[in-house]
Amino acid sequence: MFLDEPTTQAVPTRPWQGEIADTEIQTFLKRALEHQEEAGQTFTLEGAPSYRDFDQVIELAYAVPLLKELRTSFQQKNSVKEVVREFLERKTFALPAGIPLHFGGVMEPDAARIALGNLARPEVIAGAAKALLPALRKAIIAERTASQAQLSERRAAEIRNYQALKKNVVQALRRSSFQQAAVANTDELSFAVLVDRATDVTGWLYNDRSGVGFSIPYDWHGRTSQYFPDFVVRAKLGEVFHNFIIEVKGRLDDRDRAKARAGEAYCELLTEHDREPWHYIMLIENKPLGREDIAWWQDQSSTEMADLLRRHEALPLLPDAGGPPSGRPFQLLDAPPQAGQREAVPVYDLAAAAGAFSASQAPEVVGWALVKTRRSTDSSMFVAQVAGKSMEKGVPDGSYCLFRRFEAGSAPGAISLDGRRVIVELREGAESDLGGRYTLKRWRVATLDPSEGVVEIELRPDNRDYRSIRMRRSDGEIRVVAELLEVLG
Repeated sequence: MFLDEPTTQAVPTRPWQGEIADTEIQTFLKRALEHQEEAGQTFTLEGAPSYRDFDQVIELAYAVPLLKELRTSFQQKNSVKEVVREFLERKTFALPAGIPLHFGGVMEPDAARIALGNLARPEVIAGAAKALLPALRKAIIAERTASQAQLSERRAAEIRNYQALKKNVVQALRRSSFQQAAVANTDELSFAVLVDRATDVTGWLYNDRSGVGFSIPYDWHGRTSQYFPDFVVRAKLGEVFHNFIIEVKGRLDDRDRAKARAGEAYCELLTEHDREPWHYIMLIENKPLGREDIAWWQDQSSTEMADLLRRHEALPLLPDAGGPPSGRPFQLLDAPPQAGQREAVPVYDLAAAAGAFSASQAPEVVGWALVKTRRSTDSSMFVAQVAGKSMEKGVPDGSYCLFRRFEAGSAPGAISLDGRRVIVELREGAESDLGGRYTLKRWRVATLDPSEGVVEIELRPDNRDYRSIRMRRSDGEIRVVAELLEVLG
């Protein structure tokens, strides 16, 4: 990974603290690592810190938060760690003359503890993130762009027949690439039967680990592991083909939760860079947790993936361990967030934010909110209150929602946006529900031409008492300003 020169020429600005009490070092470390400790990783300061201690702090306090902010794969972790390490050693601290800094070398115990304390200082962590994020983001985008031509598609029809244990077998399949499938349990069997009769499904397969072997990399306790989701499904919703990665679960542990977050992030990246939308859905059959997703689908008058997608749009990715969620999933703050409050995002006036983003300006922050969300927060996210009933019942009038803004030219393609709730800049004369020239609606591809691509877009309200807005691409640019990610309450 290569960074631009402006970052590599950064001037050291942080004074080196030559004396730090042990209690203060412990406080710095606890604050720096508390979010990672929740994910199952713990840190204990030994009497004489070693290279491994420095490596762990650089990984958990610096590299992992940067990767989450950048919404990129943990396969980049070692590269980001090296970038961070070089920045901290050479371009962060104003060291006294004659004192070198090398976190991979051997230090005297007292010097090592002081170095670890300096590394865990909140202002050092925040300053490194601020300095490195723009260059890292640019480097990762360039890397993705350069590798896009090397991406390959593996078609289900190309997968050869394979042997599997003869249990939970569903036969005479009509929509799968195989004539029969042997799945792991009865819940997966129920889903296989349902998806094979879903009227909007055009193809599906069971992701047998040895026979198909599709996997998603994810981080587990500091190591990259492989996640094998249960099903891959393709359906045509309106004019557009949508792709689904499906996981079926009866119980949930911490590792299942890490896999689910990785699956959702993976689908978001695919949607961003592929020509079609991707969705991750975890179907949970667990009554104490308040989720009986497959039973719900079985009870519907018709079987369609569109119904399943619509239902899960309003559900959390993962249920609370104690049962159905309760309480407010966000908290408005009376003051700007403190160091370490990584879930804090700015609160904007929605109409003002839409106009500012469209003009590539920063809107005025009217407050801050601590957000309990299914995804890692990053600097592109904000909270705003929605006024109006056109998107009810999914987005109630007056509800606070989590949005992600799109920088100019960075929104996904017109087909990839299909079905998503977005803020769009309207043309002159169109009626706006946000004030000014902006509207919050569901993006639908209305007309798709095989040779010309997307011809017409429909901005559709979820509330049928309101009218849709149609926009033809031939009449000019259709600007998507932001996407609604979650309704918070």
